[in-house]
Amino acid sequence: MNPVLLLTVLLATAQAQTPARPIPPDPAERARIQAGIHSRDWHAREKAFHAIAGLGCLQADAVDAAFTLLGIERTFIDDHIAELSPGEAEGWGDPYYSGLLGFTFSCFQKTPRPDWFRLLALGSYNPDSPYAKDLAKYVDGSLGWLLSAAPTQKSPYRRANLYPLLVNSLAHHADWSSKDRQAVLATLDRGLVDPDNYTVISTARAVAASRLPEARSMLHKAKSTLAKQSGNRSGALQQIDKLVAGLENTARP
Repeated sequence: MNPVLLLTVLLATAQAQTPARPIPPDPAERARIQAGIHSRDWHAREKAFHAIAGLGCLQADAVDAAFTLLGIERTFIDDHIAELSPGEAEGWGDPYYSGLLGFTFSCFQKTPRPDWFRLLALGSYNPDSPYAKDLAKYVDGSLGWLLSAAPTQKSPYRRANLYPLLVNSLAHHADWSSKDRQAVLATLDRGLVDPDNYTVISTARAVAASRLPEARSMLHKAKSTLAKQSGNRSGALQQIDKLVAGLENTARP
């Protein structure tokens, strides 16, 4: 085949396989999306999210709207999530919020930005989830913020997410300087003496899973904290004992 003709065929094939860029919304649709994401009704916000997701990560306005919506839902969690019935809360959480978190994270991975990292880190997720572990790979550039944010969150659930995020970040970034590593360990010490036992246990679980060289001493600190706290201490202490035993078992030849 003629080389020029072959090149033409290859280019045509490549163009056919390239997904078409979504058409930007017209002003009326953009206005509907903006009204939707700021609605007090989460069903309206969910509808706006589906419109945003349909535009994909290539539309800058859509991605900005999605991250604005993620921040709005964080406030909704703090102020209104307890008002929802169990069925409503489940519907809000999945598929709506989980879809929003997944979409924004996929866009973030294409174009990482510190402000987006903060919104993602302060979202609602399980601290030992694949999402949390993947997010930890992007801490570079936001380490200073995370070091200050983890201990200062009013919500114990956010502290219980941010401390494990620091643990996973430390495990992912073996190239961090000794100064950065010591700063992370010093902040994690605060997670191991947190007044909330869920935060302590979440931090301890992340430490045990990370197999950090300091893991054993860190788990003993967590156990000492839990022994002094009121509440279901026996169950919490048993969890720590299992984590310590797991470390010892893996250390044996």
